[in-house]
Amino acid sequence: MCENSKFNIFFEHVVDKVNGLEVKDFLVVEPKTTNKNGISGVALLPIKGRQVGLIKMYRPPIKAWSLEIPHGFIEPGEDEISSAKRELREETGLTADSIIPLGIVAPDAGVINGLVMLFVCEVGGDLQQTTPEVGLGSLIWVGFEDFEQMLRSSEIQDSFTIAAWCKFRLQ
Repeated sequence: MCENSKFNIFFEHVVDKVNGLEVKDFLVVEPKTTNKNGISGVALLPIKGRQVGLIKMYRPPIKAWSLEIPHGFIEPGEDEISSAKRELREETGLTADSIIPLGIVAPDAGVINGLVMLFVCEVGGDLQQTTPEVGLGSLIWVGFEDFEQMLRSSEIQDSFTIAAWCKFRLQ
């Protein structure tokens, strides 16, 4: 149907042979780059002491600012950890002292044909220049208790941020 630099978007004819149901125009959004492990993106929960790093991002689809952890697409030929380090550096200017995998999430399995690897990282190093990006705002640090209150009050709504926190706390 259409494409951009990151996605192919098309309709698929889906037939449920058991119940005889069908959808002639089932929407599928498919990332253009997927690595050998089937991962198309990464998201990482930056931790400094007992604080979480959040980026303030303007999101045009919801016409609002969002508090999120760094995340983005894997580049061709890139593994998950290299991608996570690059995203952290590009979006926050920080480097990771350690990166621990938290598992995989499907951002919206009903529409998006892609998987995202989640990580937690202990950050270190000095702040460097971030890579300019549409909507990229400031980095803020929030204590664990305040972060959880922001989740309860829906001040944080980003699914990657919520999933990474849940997986981190379950470790």
